[in-house]
Amino acid sequence: MMKERIFVHETGRQGIKKRLLITGFCLLIGFVIVIARSYQLQVRPQKKLGRLALQQYQKKVPETIGRGSIYDRHGEELAVSVPSYSLGVHPRQVKEQEELARFASADLSLPKKAILASLSSSSKFVWLKRHLSAKETAHFQDLPTKGESPKGSSLNGLQLVKESKRFYPNKELASPLIGAVGYDNRGLSGLELYYDKTLRGTPTHEVAYRDARGEIFGTEEGLEQTPGLQQQKAHLVLTVDRQLQFITERELQMTASRLKAKGGSAIVMDPTNGAILAMASYPSFNPNSYTSYDLSLWKNKSVAEMFEPGSTFKTIVAAAALEDNLVQATDKFFCENGSFRIGKNTIHDHDPYGTLTFLDILKVSSNIGIYKIQQKVGRARFYEIIRNFGFGDKTDIDYPGEISGRVLPVSRWSEIDTASISFGQGVGVTALQMTNAFATIASGGLRWRPYLVQKIVDEQGKVLKEASPRIVKRVLREETAHRLTQILKTVVSEEGTGKLASLPGYTIAGKTGTAQKLDPKTKRYSHSKYLSSFVGYFPADSPRLVIFVAIDEPVGITYGGQVAAPIFRNIALAAVQKLGIHPEKTVQQVATQSKEPVGTGPAGPSPTHPKSAVSAEVAASAMPDLRGLSMRQAISLLEGRGMKIELRGTGVAVGQSLAPGTAIKEGALCQVFFQPE
Repeated sequence: MMKERIFVHETGRQGIKKRLLITGFCLLIGFVIVIARSYQLQVRPQKKLGRLALQQYQKKVPETIGRGSIYDRHGEELAVSVPSYSLGVHPRQVKEQEELARFASADLSLPKKAILASLSSSSKFVWLKRHLSAKETAHFQDLPTKGESPKGSSLNGLQLVKESKRFYPNKELASPLIGAVGYDNRGLSGLELYYDKTLRGTPTHEVAYRDARGEIFGTEEGLEQTPGLQQQKAHLVLTVDRQLQFITERELQMTASRLKAKGGSAIVMDPTNGAILAMASYPSFNPNSYTSYDLSLWKNKSVAEMFEPGSTFKTIVAAAALEDNLVQATDKFFCENGSFRIGKNTIHDHDPYGTLTFLDILKVSSNIGIYKIQQKVGRARFYEIIRNFGFGDKTDIDYPGEISGRVLPVSRWSEIDTASISFGQGVGVTALQMTNAFATIASGGLRWRPYLVQKIVDEQGKVLKEASPRIVKRVLREETAHRLTQILKTVVSEEGTGKLASLPGYTIAGKTGTAQKLDPKTKRYSHSKYLSSFVGYFPADSPRLVIFVAIDEPVGITYGGQVAAPIFRNIALAAVQKLGIHPEKTVQQVATQSKEPVGTGPAGPSPTHPKSAVSAEVAASAMPDLRGLSMRQAISLLEGRGMKIELRGTGVAVGQSLAPGTAIKEGALCQVFFQPE
């Protein structure tokens, strides 16, 4: 028993000894680590620690650099940055809050309570007012722009900060397209948002010294520059033409205002490469004072608003039928005298048409006729063509907020859905999608990706990036596009629904649209609310431009041919003069080639009437180019030519309703458009 106790005692002593050895070893390792770390910290140089120490009493202050400018295709300024000052305060440094609040309130037109609330903030720095006016800046010009105010001043704690402010010299022009910039120099919408990083670059930093309480001390001389890594700001050169944009917006606004419309949109596009020359939305806003406007006015309707296209969509049915060689222009279809029943539903035409040819169905815009053509195409093929044209997908334009529209899967189409979609109901599109679809036809069946920025350049004008026009896919055979163009030309003939879009000397291919809008309350199509549109391209056989126009909920007049087609004509007129698109034919040539002399008809003089000789004599005088002339000069040049003159605007002439070089008919009306130089 005694031996057993001795054995246990010896075993315990060995365990204690073992634990002591382990503990001592751990302490030794810890001591070695401490010595090594001490050597590392106190003997070896340590740049990282130096930076950490400096950060305890230094503060990096970003120096605002102006954003890059935005120019139109000709280098005209659309958005620039200008110097500006803002007023802030360091609440902890303010000793006389009441006095400072009273002083600042009077000069900044701010409530005294609001300023006192800012002075009571626990933050180290608070903005009192951003981007002061010149008058407001003058009141605080004695403050240093960096560091604190002079000691003992009643304004101690105030700080005037030099910043950069975005300025839009053309005010509302292209505002939904360009967008706006916030107080922090960041893009809020439009191209300003999409290209924000490119325009803004990366600012440099300044280093200000601060005390143990975190308050900045020292004067301007106490600050040092730390350039660091910096990405220079860049400038955008757009595909947009400023003058064409102005005319597009003016025509859109004038018609929308006259018809008390809810809104509208218009696009001018080059079908040979996808470049956007103008993109307008009505109503718009002034980005120089964007906070005064409702956010709904910021929306670029051309890409961010969906609508049912109405009869312009009949062109897609026609394209499918021609592509598959299912119809000829002279094929006849019975249009049921204007009323056709499909199950429990009935579709109607605006007139009781009987038998119409395929060509006439497009010309007079028959719903029943186009549905019967769609039946030949078939649902699956019709759906395929719709998607090939890009409907239901974003166009991938370099712009934020674009929506894809709405195209239901063909598996969900009922027979009445199929009929409705054939004449543009039950499908949602954007203005840009519709423009791009007609551009596809105009370009011989090739669908291009639309784009807005032509190139990006640096401060020295060196091109950093240039747009490369890109073909998305071939949608139609070139032969199909040509055949469809010949049919669409008849829409703008004297018998077509788009005759008011015609432009003397030019052949135009296009289509009108008058779409009933869904009433959100009744879930039925309204009989008083319409979206009126026209989309076309010219010169029809060698297209240079595609123009889309839509007016939302016009009052009184609703047909697209009466509402939107004249806007198309006025924009086209300005475009041919601005871009130098020469007339294809003179009025005399058109008269000779047509079956009936131009300017005559059932209500006009016959070719053998004595008055015709007088008209022919007057027509021999060509219409002069009035661009750049003053109002007095224009009147003087047109006097004695036997025509009526209507002057619109003030300044110098920028457009005319009769293209230069066309023959003048006696009694013809010529509208001359003026704008300030």
